[in-house]
Amino acid sequence: DLCEMWSESLAKRTDRRSKQALDFWKSAFPFCAFSDGDMLGVISSDAGMEPVVYLMHDSPADAFIVAPDFDDFLRRWEQLRYCDQSGLCFFSNGGKSQLDPSSKLAEQLRAWLPTN
Repeated sequence: DLCEMWSESLAKRTDRRSKQALDFWKSAFPFCAFSDGDMLGVISSDAGMEPVVYLMHDSPADAFIVAPDFDDFLRRWEQLRYCDQSGLCFFSNGGKSQLDPSSKLAEQLRAWLPTN
C-alpha cells in the first residue's frame, strides 16, 4: 500500500512532528490522489470529528490537517473553486494552517473565477 511505503521513513524518527505525521499516514483513508503522488485522506474517528489530511509523498513528515471534517473540507474547497493540490497547499499557508477561504487571496480567486 502506498501510504505504508511512503510513511516508512517516519517510523524511525522520534520527533513529535514525525510521530503525528506517521499517525496521519497510518490512519488516513485516501480519497483523492494527485498526479505527483500526494493524496488527500480522511481519518476515521470515534469522537465524531473526522479530519481531512494532506499527505505529501515526497515529504511525509509535512502531512497536515486541511479541515476538521469532510463536510467542512468540501465547503472550504468549494469556496476555493476546487483548486488543485498546489492551491490546497497555498491556501493552507504551506501546511501551517487549515484551508482558509476567507483570506484576501481567496477573495481575489473568487473574483477571478465567479460562479455565475
